[in-house]
Amino acid sequence: MILDKKIYRDKVYACWIGKNIGGTLGAPFEGKTEINNLTWYIKDPGGNPLPNDDLDLQLLWIDVLKEKGTIINSCDLADAWVEKCWYPFSEYGYFLKNYMRGVKPPYSGIINNSFFKEGMGCPIRSEIWGIISAGNPELASQYAYMDASLDHAENSVYAEQFLAVIEAMAFVESDMDRLIGCGMKYIPTESKLHKCFDMIIDMYKKGEDWLLARKEVLNKYSHPDFTNVVQNLGFVLIALLWGKCDMRDTINIALKCGYDTDCTCASAASVVGIIKGYEGLGN
Repeated sequence: MILDKKIYRDKVYACWIGKNIGGTLGAPFEGKTEINNLTWYIKDPGGNPLPNDDLDLQLLWIDVLKEKGTIINSCDLADAWVEKCWYPFSEYGYFLKNYMRGVKPPYSGIINNSFFKEGMGCPIRSEIWGIISAGNPELASQYAYMDASLDHAENSVYAEQFLAVIEAMAFVESDMDRLIGCGMKYIPTESKLHKCFDMIIDMYKKGEDWLLARKEVLNKYSHPDFTNVVQNLGFVLIALLWGKCDMRDTINIALKCGYDTDCTCASAASVVGIIKGYEGLGN
């Protein structure tokens, strides 16, 4: 699919702006599991975005693409991580230990990683794959799987594929319902993530309040790890639906939902950025 170069660049820029805004505003509330009762942002976060693995790791993936081109595999990404990235925590640490012992993806994301294998560490890396696969959901899902299998498994892999697909399609489709429907084709129907999304979409169609949707996500899919993907991607979906493609409302809902807020705010804002473009972010 051929896209106008100017429109494409504008949407890419707005995606990264949304990623930075959401991550910076969500970071101070990361790990808080109560409802963040905010009318908006508590203070001006300053002129620069906060450092965040959500974006930093994607800069590393861009470096890999610049060096090797678009024909890459999981080990290309893994080798770059070992050489250039120090992040050792949670699922990242298990991946590094596995890979440096000779365990290759997808097993590097599974072995000795039962608690963190379904964390948010890979869905937050989806934007780059949507951007380089604009208009091509199948390609975006393949890149997302390649990435996610480094350090995650199952629902986290599905989540990165879901986000990469809707981000790819957001370059050519602005209807949120259709985007979400397209993304859900890449989530197994019997998975926890798909069932959680089905519940949220049903509540949205029935006109329920987003706070009730949040409550039901936690009632049915809560996890002791605040970064667990099912509850947090549920919050991303809630923000995208009830935020109605307004950047402020979308980020604010994700922020109020709590838990892994730097990730949820950044992911939701990235999708809105692609849909609306830079000039539309303030509308």
